[in-house]
Amino acid sequence: AVYFVSNFLKNKFLKGLKKNYDNLHVLYNSIERKHKFIPKKNNEICFIGRLVPEKGAHIYCAAIEEIAKDYTDWNFTLIGASKAGQTIPKSIYEKNLINKFKSIGKNTHYLGFIDNESVQKKISNASIVVIPSIWEEPLCLVAIEGLCNAAVVISSNKGGLPEVLDDNGIMLHDINKKTLKDKIIELLTNTKLIKKYQKKSWDNYKFNSSKNTKKQDLIRSQILINFNFK
Repeated sequence: AVYFVSNFLKNKFLKGLKKNYDNLHVLYNSIERKHKFIPKKNNEICFIGRLVPEKGAHIYCAAIEEIAKDYTDWNFTLIGASKAGQTIPKSIYEKNLINKFKSIGKNTHYLGFIDNESVQKKISNASIVVIPSIWEEPLCLVAIEGLCNAAVVISSNKGGLPEVLDDNGIMLHDINKKTLKDKIIELLTNTKLIKKYQKKSWDNYKFNSSKNTKKQDLIRSQILINFNFK
């Protein structure tokens, strides 16, 4: 059997192949939800990811630059580095991005690379998580983490992201500074809309590890049943 983390990757694999295979399976990355109720939310918007062009961190930064000064009751956070574990910015892109973001205002905060426990706490309390990827994400774990914690997830529609968000988040088909800025402002000026998407992400969450484990066990059982022992 061959496993893929999204239908997007599976279809990429099958592109150009004429034969139909019955041993290809999609098994999404998963996170077991620990909260029994929607966690307390702060007025905070987060970007969490590698600070590289393909992740669209510059789009987030440019949009926040035009928003932060008018919404001082909100905090805007940038979390990550160009490589996991990196504590000192190295690339020109990364250095320029961080300097620009930190200079926007008192309500913009760059936290750098932080451990997973700290990331989970941030996502748990964030009202909105932004994923402005401009490359084709195989799936995107941050999007799953956002939904798991009842955040409003705003993302591009690249790669496997539509499979994660479905109708439970906000997908921008042409993500850029203006479209992202407009969507964030729409949310910040409409508390009911924020609550609506937070409830959808909470009620329709489908990425619990326990559910995925059962699916994997079922696939293994079927393989063993069909296997011809000789």
